[in-house]
Amino acid sequence: MTVIDEFEEEFKKFTGSKYAIACCNGTAALHTAVTALGIGKGDKVITTPFSFVSTANCILYNGGIPIFADINPNTYLIDPSEVKKQLNQYPDVKAIIPVHLFGKACDMDSLLKLGVPIIEDCAQALGTRYKRKHVGLFGDFGCFSFYATKNLSTFEGGMIITQKSHYNRLTRMIINHGQSKKYRHEILGYNYRMPQICALIGLTQLKLHQIAIKAELGSYGLEQGYYPQIIYNQPLYKKLGIKGNCPNAEAVAKKVRKIINK
Repeated sequence: MTVIDEFEEEFKKFTGSKYAIACCNGTAALHTAVTALGIGKGDKVITTPFSFVSTANCILYNGGIPIFADINPNTYLIDPSEVKKQLNQYPDVKAIIPVHLFGKACDMDSLLKLGVPIIEDCAQALGTRYKRKHVGLFGDFGCFSFYATKNLSTFEGGMIITQKSHYNRLTRMIINHGQSKKYRHEILGYNYRMPQICALIGLTQLKLHQIAIKAELGSYGLEQGYYPQIIYNQPLYKKLGIKGNCPNAEAVAKKVRKIINK
């Protein structure tokens, strides 16, 4: 058993997941999940504009189209009623990517009722529970980041969790050049593997500091500058002609800019 195997096993115990797949960073985790769901050119995916840009970029990587649903102004999380509005307008949406922010969980019950595949962005939510279950266990995939600002950091690193065996097999192939076994490449994959040293750092923290990991939830928020600009107002998205109409998210981003510029 490698140290990556050990890290994955410990992560499964911590979250209660059936499968855990380590990868090189949180963006790779999201892109792998999008790829595993078969999101391709022209496919629409609903997500929040109030997140780091990688949440939406992982849709663009496969030629998909991000559709932005507004947030709840009290929680800063994606509003299921706004998601439903977008589904009514775009009934061919292939997936939803809700983002659990600052240690707060999205309303997963309401999102699951919409009947669309879900990728949970849990980059800021390791240790967060929704109705006694760890976030990431509700959708088809849960995606985590271990970047330097996270409450468990391997400097760079990510993890994908899923409850389905076929997704476990597929994601492992995607992150390792499409290999089903050594030198047998069945699909187009990527070099998204986690380095052993990152796994060792993560494993050590997870074994020794689980209470501290949970306690640090919510220590990053608006006052640290998350996020001063919503995704569809970023220059890249304007250049691509990708628009949105999310006044709540725009108002919160404006509030962040005021905090930063004090």
